[in-house]
Amino acid sequence: MAKKKAPTRKRPPLEARFEFVGDAIAPIDRSALRSAIFEVEERDTGAGYNLKLWRKTNTAVDDDLRQLWLHEMRQMQRLMSYGGAREVIVDVIEFVEDEENFGVLQPQLGQPLAQRLKRLPRQHWLKNLGAIRSRVLFWRNVGRLVKALGIVHSQGLVHGSLSEDVVLTRDRKTPTSTLLDLNGACG
Repeated sequence: MAKKKAPTRKRPPLEARFEFVGDAIAPIDRSALRSAIFEVEERDTGAGYNLKLWRKTNTAVDDDLRQLWLHEMRQMQRLMSYGGAREVIVDVIEFVEDEENFGVLQPQLGQPLAQRLKRLPRQHWLKNLGAIRSRVLFWRNVGRLVKALGIVHSQGLVHGSLSEDVVLTRDRKTPTSTLLDLNGACG
């Protein structure tokens, strides 16, 4: 006798818990199973976060995606227990899901470098790497990313695609680059 599939509970929409502040700070073609990052405020507390969302396909593929997502959640939790990881890798506060999206709630630690580069004024240090001070800051940020990747590798993981989309930065005159996520790391 075939087992009946247990009815799934309908998850409340993320909009019921979070106020989305403006458009995505890192808009991506969400139809291509890529994520988008939104600034949100939790309605109950008023606390601000970044919410990284992957749109569901509403097909059987979602079950496979959920398994991959759960695997990455476990890898991320293991990784964040490593000493010094929280300094250079963006922590995960919570993993969330509703009927339309899988999501990762993270502290607001800046914007992806790809988005930041599009809006930089000409006098910004990243556009003036000929200056000694700018180069020093650039290499200190690179050092933070190298440290983050070293932590990832020390845990037996290999980071997925490393690009401007997975590096968070703030507009400061001190090193602030952090690795956003594992981006499909395997190990």
